[in-house]
Amino acid sequence: MTPARPGRTLAELLAQHERVIIVQTLAQHGFSRKRAAEVLGVTRTDLWRRMRRLKIEVRRTSLGRPHKKNDT
Repeated sequence: MTPARPGRTLAELLAQHERVIIVQTLAQHGFSRKRAAEVLGVTRTDLWRRMRRLKIEVRRTSLGRPHKKNDT
């Protein structure tokens, strides 16, 4: 985890940690949004909305394998 920097709001810190948790969970489950949502205890729609809000994009490659667009 990144230490808090002066001037960062609670909302920014929470969003940063939420983003890390979602990306790690997606990676642990082969970027399956269905499985990640189950593990996180949210609906697929809720996970999708959170991913959109946090600018997390996971696309499928032409070979059907997941490709994580954002690497931050």
